[in-house]
Amino acid sequence: MPLFPRHSEPVTASPVWESVLRPERVWKRRIATTPAGSRNDRSANGVEFGELLQHKDRAGCFPSLPKKENEMHLETERLIVRSFRESDAEALYAIKTDPQVVEFCPDFIDIGTQREDMADTIRAFGRIEEEGDADAWRCYAIESKETGRVMGCLTFSKQNMLREYEMGWMMIGEHAKKGYASEAAAAFADYICGKLGIDYLIAVMDVDNPASRRTAEKSGFRLFEKRTVYDYSINRYADDYFYFRRYASFCTLTNRFYGDVPYYGRSASDRPEEPQT
Repeated sequence: MPLFPRHSEPVTASPVWESVLRPERVWKRRIATTPAGSRNDRSANGVEFGELLQHKDRAGCFPSLPKKENEMHLETERLIVRSFRESDAEALYAIKTDPQVVEFCPDFIDIGTQREDMADTIRAFGRIEEEGDADAWRCYAIESKETGRVMGCLTFSKQNMLREYEMGWMMIGEHAKKGYASEAAAAFADYICGKLGIDYLIAVMDVDNPASRRTAEKSGFRLFEKRTVYDYSINRYADDYFYFRRYASFCTLTNRFYGDVPYYGRSASDRPEEPQT
């Protein structure tokens, strides 16, 4: 997702906007995704499918009762988007080490995190949900209904520099280009905006990551602008990135994108005359 620099030594920083300083690429974005997990208890929450149909939203999303008090669980036509479980540790590590994730988000989770650390990372996600922290960075699993495998993940947090809520997506290579990420992102965006009362979400990605841009557009995000950031810590420009927004269906903001408000330049004489009242 985002592209803000951190120094070459591993440090604990916001997982959403941290990035690795490399000679050939100052920043690399965090947008790719996931691995394989298991699923044998799809109906364990005891919610009848017919009952869920009554609550199906415009994204085709079925919010169901969580398996735990604070566990997130959504269903779409092909997917389940849910909180990670400790049994998903191998799947989360597969996401982290997927070649595309490494290319665009080499510090996904944290640079030094190893396979044996994945269970602790998942427990940390759980504590964030238990504490009801809406701002902290966390991941949610994208699971296939058909196979029960965790194929990718969504990320969510309040971005610590722009102070806007941001989401991202990572897919394991073998599951990419099948529409899973956009299907999950559209459902989750509607869910989280409704739950937290957020007017819009943002998504950002390197300009050289067209796959992530397609996912953003397919899941309802719209390009707001292309941005270039100057990194004063190293006195050079960083990689350009795209900044997208996706507004909630209940959002009452009328001026959302450039062009929504006519611009007539600095001269008041260029403005059309307002009707007399």
